[in-house]
Amino acid sequence: MNMDKVKRKLATILATDCVNFSKHMETNEEKTLKNLNDCRVIIDNKIKEFGGRIFNTAGDSVIAEFDSPVQCVKSAIEFQEELIKRNEHSITELRLEWRVGIHVDDVMVEGDNIMGSGVNVAARLESQCQPGQILVSRIVKDQVSKRVDFSIDADGTRELKNISSDFEVFVVGSLSNGNDDFLTNESNNSDQNSDSFDSKKNAKIEESKKLKLAILPFENLSKDDDSEFLVEGVFRDLITEFSRMQEFDVISHQTSLDFKKSNEDALTFAKKHKIDFLIGGNIRSAGKRIRISVDLTDANDGSVLWGDKY
Repeated sequence: MNMDKVKRKLATILATDCVNFSKHMETNEEKTLKNLNDCRVIIDNKIKEFGGRIFNTAGDSVIAEFDSPVQCVKSAIEFQEELIKRNEHSITELRLEWRVGIHVDDVMVEGDNIMGSGVNVAARLESQCQPGQILVSRIVKDQVSKRVDFSIDADGTRELKNISSDFEVFVVGSLSNGNDDFLTNESNNSDQNSDSFDSKKNAKIEESKKLKLAILPFENLSKDDDSEFLVEGVFRDLITEFSRMQEFDVISHQTSLDFKKSNEDALTFAKKHKIDFLIGGNIRSAGKRIRISVDLTDANDGSVLWGDKY
């Protein structure tokens, strides 16, 4: 590298790639490449539309720079939403799901290429994402959150390889990952169960203006790495969703993980943290079928207020 030709600047870096791309290629190479090209058209157009510039691509990955973190995040949201809608009309086995990491940092520019920790952090954030998710660093969250009308919620800390073992991350919005078709209520009484849940919840809400809720880590009954990825995703998504409800004060992701590592029973944990309600459950996968069991417990007396299987 000729340092005389290298310039430095502050830039917003977006890194995105396709989840399990190699596995898709092994399953059906031609259709996967066609799907990849179709997805790239959507991604590339949205990056360009919001003022971004792609400076690096390799296989299924794309790295782009933006002058504005706001425009960068908006670009990511729009192309993720389009990709998710596209998946709704695709066969499950052929769906390509994407993940996005975004970071703002000082970078080095040489010609059309960009290097530095800003690129590395964005790539590491992207690798930590669930399918369909957008993760950003604190600096992005701080610059964007007051200028947009979508949520950016704390998602704990992560270990970023060769960067940090305690790096704060934030999840943007609440994008479906396109795999909701497996969440079919086995009892076929989802409306009735939902009404039952709402009525019990509302009765309790009348007792207090702000109820404290804990989402406990779900148990992986399949005991395999692929299922663990799903279990962690459901756990994090539930925390994000309930955090948006004004009637609940949801304990942090890290506090819930601390319970998993401890030897405490759930009610002792709830009493220590003054928690009103607990949500927990388990996930079991068998081939392409996945079963999720969920229950809502009154932390004051241990009674189960609601439960269901999907």
